[in-house]
Amino acid sequence: MKKIIISIAVLMLIFIGSGCDKETLMTEEPTVNFKSAEMKSIPITADFYAVTSTWIPDGLAYSGNLGGNFSHLGKIDFEKSTFERTGLEILGPYTVRWEMFGEVVAADGDALHYTLWGIMDQEKNEYTSTVTYSGGTGRFENASGYLDVTGYVDESHVLWMKGDGLLSNVGSSK
Repeated sequence: MKKIIISIAVLMLIFIGSGCDKETLMTEEPTVNFKSAEMKSIPITADFYAVTSTWIPDGLAYSGNLGGNFSHLGKIDFEKSTFERTGLEILGPYTVRWEMFGEVVAADGDALHYTLWGIMDQEKNEYTSTVTYSGGTGRFENASGYLDVTGYVDESHVLWMKGDGLLSNVGSSK
């Protein structure tokens, strides 16, 4: 037993006296290389419509709901998918430009937040806009992207639209 205790003591003295620099061990920060997630862009398409629920005295839509289908979202939830106008500019006797914001909500509740500037030429019944996506909830929490949209208004004042664009940084579904 004495031999084991003496051997352990000798080994401890060897390790202690081996020239280990305590200052280096205690003060140097370790070098850590984090891998960042690859930014992946995926195409997005939409075939959707807007129904106005609030009109204001200028005779143009103020707020309402969106319905239809988006790739990567499926059929959107009409009750939860919304728009609200925040700006308006008259460009001519039959042409207006407006700013809106809102969100498009998938059936599973994941939402994609957006803003847009849209132009409606009432004489030609042509609508164009670029929708900009910036974040959301669920798998769209860090999403970004755009959708170029064209459309027209039917006789019941529903705005029918189609769009193509790109969406980046989309996570997986729940």
